[in-house]
Amino acid sequence: MSAHYYCRHCGHEIGSIKHQYSVSFVLGQLSEEEQLQMTHFHEDGDLYVQAICEGCQQTLEQYPQYHQYNTFIQ
Repeated sequence: MSAHYYCRHCGHEIGSIKHQYSVSFVLGQLSEEEQLQMTHFHEDGDLYVQAICEGCQQTLEQYPQYHQYNTFIQ
């Protein structure tokens, strides 16, 4: 099983952890509420985690009003 990080705003793949214990490690770093909001399992057993890529983070810092939108990239 692997853990895959992708941007919640633009969908860009940020990175992956491919290790036997990656899923339990990632879930251990998140609270129960964060797990419910930010993660989902694919049918193949891989974990997908929503995060924010550097480009979207920079945009949010420049335009804080964009925080109100789930996606702001057109």
